[in-house]
Amino acid sequence: MVRYPPAVTIIDKIDHSVLDGYRTCEFATLATDGTPLAWPASPLRQQDGTLLITTSIAFAQKALNVRRDGRVALLFSDPTGSGLSAPPQIFIGGKAQCSELTTSPAGLEEYWSMLFRRQPSSRGYTLPGVRSLMDWYYMRLLITVTPEHVLERPSGSAASAAEALPAGSPELAEACGAPSGRACPAPANWRAIPPPCSPRGTPTAA
Repeated sequence: MVRYPPAVTIIDKIDHSVLDGYRTCEFATLATDGTPLAWPASPLRQQDGTLLITTSIAFAQKALNVRRDGRVALLFSDPTGSGLSAPPQIFIGGKAQCSELTTSPAGLEEYWSMLFRRQPSSRGYTLPGVRSLMDWYYMRLLITVTPEHVLERPSGSAASAAEALPAGSPELAEACGAPSGRACPAPANWRAIPPPCSPRGTPTAA
């Protein structure tokens, strides 16, 4: 019988202790007019190379945005509470999908354990007399992000002027030194993470 090791994914090129160490990230989706909207989120890195984010039905806008337009971005830039010392900032862009509503923690045990560690005050929602008032908190929409490109830059790096310009604008191309209409390269202090060479590892005999 031939067994394959886990597929190599683009985020396997990142130090997992850094990515997992960040307590929150800025999660950006697109509004109907294309405006980026960002929220703090606590993603869980999964074994298949995707990132899992959940949102309560009380804050469903990000999920609605994803269902309309799956293009998303995550920025890991604030290491507060992580215990990390001057970690690199990590930007992940990709496509997301949103599941139907789930009302049970079954299958999400690892996610809830992570969330309770990062947000210990949320354990108070499980107390008798409180739980019945907090059903909405446990009714979750699951957002699964498949990373397509990853960038890193040194800790504390300030955004360049080019990063504040609209994507695809002539001003952005000019600021980056790229001809109008062509893709703008990443700012100089960002390091692009190359995709894996092969979608699957080398088979091993069992």
